[in-house]
Amino acid sequence: MKLLNCRVCHDILALDHHPRRCRCGLCYGRYTDDRQAEYAGPGRVLGLGNRDYVRMILSPVYRGEIWTIPDVGDNVRRLGG
Repeated sequence: MKLLNCRVCHDILALDHHPRRCRCGLCYGRYTDDRQAEYAGPGRVLGLGNRDYVRMILSPVYRGEIWTIPDVGDNVRRLGG
């Protein structure tokens, strides 16, 4: 699972095939048809394992890991400058 974190308003939202914006509106992103994440604005893409997510939902004491995904790569594309 990929999450978009705005560095201005600190909103975190799960990416979807439909474009999504943070609360302040400066950061937005979506999944492309080939499951690549693309985003624009002052944000960063975070990764969360699907299994970790399910375990965190089912057990309030489970602690999963979230990591930053680089802007350059097969899975993420930053739009604009």
